[in-house]
Amino acid sequence: MPSRKKPARTLRAAIYARLSQHRDDDPSGSTLRQVEACRKLASDRGYEVVVELVDDGLSASSGRRRPAYEALVEAVRDRQVDVVMAWHPDRLHRRPAELETFIDLLDETGVEVVTCTAGDWDLSTASGRMFARQLGIIARYEAEHRSERTRAGHDDLAAEGYWHGGVRPYGYRPVVDPQADERRGKKRSVLEIDPDEAEVVREVAARILAGDPPGRIARELNARGIPTVKGSTWTQSTLTTIMRSPTLSGRRVHRGQVVGKALWPAILDDETATAVVAKLAARPGRAQPARVALLTGGRIRCAACDLPMTTSRRTNGTRQYRCTTCYAVVAAEPLEALVVEALFQRTDGARLPSGEPVDHGTIAALEAELVELAGMLGDGIIGMAEYRAAQAGLVARIDEARAQASQALGSALVGLGEPGAIRAAWDGLTLDRRQAVLDAVIANVSVKRATRRGPGLDPDRVDVMWRS
Repeated sequence: MPSRKKPARTLRAAIYARLSQHRDDDPSGSTLRQVEACRKLASDRGYEVVVELVDDGLSASSGRRRPAYEALVEAVRDRQVDVVMAWHPDRLHRRPAELETFIDLLDETGVEVVTCTAGDWDLSTASGRMFARQLGIIARYEAEHRSERTRAGHDDLAAEGYWHGGVRPYGYRPVVDPQADERRGKKRSVLEIDPDEAEVVREVAARILAGDPPGRIARELNARGIPTVKGSTWTQSTLTTIMRSPTLSGRRVHRGQVVGKALWPAILDDETATAVVAKLAARPGRAQPARVALLTGGRIRCAACDLPMTTSRRTNGTRQYRCTTCYAVVAAEPLEALVVEALFQRTDGARLPSGEPVDHGTIAALEAELVELAGMLGDGIIGMAEYRAAQAGLVARIDEARAQASQALGSALVGLGEPGAIRAAWDGLTLDRRQAVLDAVIANVSVKRATRRGPGLDPDRVDVMWRS
């Protein structure tokens, strides 16, 4: 009896498409085009497309979360697919570190990668893995080179006094500058005064100089039905942030610094604007959101962004830690309790060395600047490009200060080196001393985004990185 040949199994394919921004002159200039090209290739090869995943408007080089990519990784890990399809390898990755993790996952699961423009990845061979890594390095270079060109372009715009774009500042409206078409061959926006909003700005300036509290002014603006730029109600913070802005006096701000005169007209003259800023700075102190807590100073970082999280208070009085980039939050009290208990368990059976005192004032001040910077972005005073540039500088300074602190852990553990001594003394330690103890034992704490709803802290969100 003749043998019956077993039919070949149909391979299950996952299509992944991604785009940071739309480019009509590029065949991959839309996620729909990418998906359609992958569908055609899948049909030609006889694959069964079981899932299509799209991240639209998300960069692969920023380190921010890509939900569709995360779903793709889960599908590969759970062996729900046999083939991953993409328009080009740089749609999947632009960071070599992320690529290496993906290569390990493919090696473990045996899943293949097929692209429309760069062929198949044969990761079972050293040459195939080398090719994939070379593509990853090239993609990273292209992303960094594009970022350099973008920064240079923003530098040029700032030097010429153009508006940076984004949310318009209060008191102004954007218009296209016809001269920019001639000089640059492209449209550029400049600002012109909005008469109604400019009148509000002048009224608020006069009232601040006369001694009216900003909170009262904000409430009265709301009572008169005057909206903010975003159409929302006024708060004291929004009002004072706007009135401190150099934009109102016709000055261009770039990367947190005034770089010269802007192309738009001033609503307030220099003397009035300076007097308003001085008056606001001289106001009596009021309760501020919590900015110093056990895990501030770069001790807690957002897992998605790898950036320090800052602390603030909710309206109900409870504290939270918050990422100023992706806005992930975690309740402060449960997190601190979890970390402290982990510290106790780590040190209860260990004998620890001693070191020298650590000054945390600089780190706290830098974190306060990070919070203020995020507020300026939210209020439209600065654009995303300016925010990212200034943020990168602040984060680098925080990391440097933390590195210096970790080299001078000094007297933090004096008298606490015996097993169990930290647990016994903890309640009597000051905040500075507790932070110094944490610095001596913990490198940092990484917090992931919440994956489930409901009360309580999911311990799986928290990774404590210990010092050796």
